[in-house]
Amino acid sequence: MLKNLTIVIPAFNEEQGIGSVIERINAVCADITHEIIVVNDGSQDDTARVASRAGARVINHRQNIGYGASLKSGIREVQTEFVLTMDADGQHRVEDIRPMWELAADNDMIVG
Repeated sequence: MLKNLTIVIPAFNEEQGIGSVIERINAVCADITHEIIVVNDGSQDDTARVASRAGARVINHRQNIGYGASLKSGIREVQTEFVLTMDADGQHRVEDIRPMWELAADNDMIVG
């Protein structure tokens, strides 16, 4: 099934917080057809397992190749019209997804 929104999250050694970020995204986006892609950038901890258990699709890099490369890896996997990028450490407010999503229909790009 094609989803409306894909959220790409690069992650490196984020096992402590990634599960919570994914759970919060799923709560905020409960009425939006969405997918979460976590790009596990060579983490040495359980980031991939925690992200997968929380419901994200995980793409694994064998070694750390950096934030920008991780964004590109995730974006290449997107099959939706809309993509949103977030950080794995919770520094971006998940609550901001809703107002940006509401603007998406009338705009080509939204930066927030």
